[in-house]
Amino acid sequence: MASKARFDGQAAKPSTWLVLTNHGNVLLCVARDPTIRISELADRVGIGERAAQKIVGDLVRDGYLLRLKEGRRNRYEVNRSAELRHPLFADLEIGLLLDALRETPPPPGPTDPESSAR
Repeated sequence: MASKARFDGQAAKPSTWLVLTNHGNVLLCVARDPTIRISELADRVGIGERAAQKIVGDLVRDGYLLRLKEGRRNRYEVNRSAELRHPLFADLEIGLLLDALRETPPPPGPTDPESSAR
């Protein structure tokens, strides 16, 4: 595999930083699979189960997720109207970001401007 060249012509070492935080990755995984187990979530995100539990707890506490008991399992609902936390994007709802990062677009709903124009 060829190394990537930087603008100054020197070979660049691969960076280790990620665009999304673990919180963002967990939220995206839950949005894709609302019945995901903590162990599966931890495996997909590449973190430990305790870290996954803590992140889910943070997301529930801060209003991004709703945890619903279904027998012995949990099911999660994403609060799509929760706003992004960074001041640059505080006026944007999390649902827009999740839609942009989904593998397949969600079906048009009643709040979708394109669906009401048809």
